[in-house]
Amino acid sequence: MKKSFPIIFVFAVLFLFFIQAAGTLVESIYILNLMNSSLNEKAAGVLFFITPVLLIPFYKKFPRGLVWFTFALTFLTRGALPYLKTTQQVLASGVATFAVLSLFLLLLNAKAKEEDRAQTGLWASLGLALALGLSVFLRTTGLGLDYSLIPAGGWVGWALGLCLGLLLLQLDFGNAPASTEKKSGVTTSILGLFLVLALVWFSFSAPAVIARWTEGNYTLIVVLISLLSLGWILLSLLRPTWLDRVTPSGLILWNALLTLSLTATILAHRVPFPPTPDSPPVIVTSPTFAAQIPLYLTLLLFPVLFLDLRLFFDRLRSAAPAPRDLVPGILLGGFILVLLIFAHIFTNVWGYVKPVSTPFRNQFWFPY
Repeated sequence: MKKSFPIIFVFAVLFLFFIQAAGTLVESIYILNLMNSSLNEKAAGVLFFITPVLLIPFYKKFPRGLVWFTFALTFLTRGALPYLKTTQQVLASGVATFAVLSLFLLLLNAKAKEEDRAQTGLWASLGLALALGLSVFLRTTGLGLDYSLIPAGGWVGWALGLCLGLLLLQLDFGNAPASTEKKSGVTTSILGLFLVLALVWFSFSAPAVIARWTEGNYTLIVVLISLLSLGWILLSLLRPTWLDRVTPSGLILWNALLTLSLTATILAHRVPFPPTPDSPPVIVTSPTFAAQIPLYLTLLLFPVLFLDLRLFFDRLRSAAPAPRDLVPGILLGGFILVLLIFAHIFTNVWGYVKPVSTPFRNQFWFPY
């Protein structure tokens, strides 16, 4: 298993960079549009989520070249993010998001040079757990902000990017499938990957947001997310076959319980809006113990996302898709991710993005 550490850390850095780059992209667009109290052309920056399709025609001819090209883009744009103005961050974070998503697909058949076979799903799930732990650590260090995304901590991004490059040198990238037959399950697997990344990014990568929203115990939230992520890594390394005991029905139940508890958490802490300007002021009190129960159930159940990611990666790799088979999944996954982003934004800007956002007034639970 020690031979697998390089590719596990590669996935960890990539997942962390995705969370950081995608978050900066949406945050920058939100800031620039909020300043004008309207949506403008900068909102088109979310289209970077579907730009990985631009590299598909080159997958067969230049697989290794594309890996290093996308790495170079990732290294330069992610490293520069903390030092740029908001308008410049839109482009830089967009390019970084494009490059990271492209690298995920290019590493589908990758393995450590000393290993006999690729176990992409297992390694990717461990990488996601490690990335989530790193995100929590960096945000805790930065007192709520990601320490590596402020100028004082900008060196962290460069250091992680350098480590990513050194680790890529230790990988065998594999060969692109030669088959031209259309494979089943590819589109749904890529869509699943996008949705898992979205849920980790939206919900669990920033514990300060969870604590502020729910008035929960910040320290306990940080400890739970960190320990459960670390526990998943240790358990998967020491007992890699235990997850095979999870049945399909058990997996569906686990995901359903997470969805219900997460939605219940949001609804339990939702503040009712006054129906008219003349309505009496809304009095907000501290949440009750019962209102906190869904929160801690959510925190205990969220590791199922690591298992989901593992299954989607394994399913995608076993399908051995030709490059063109990836296009529908990238387009659909990117499109749905964009819809989810706007669904979040509309719950906050319903007052001046009419008429689309009006139905989203106080409906923050809806995207989940």
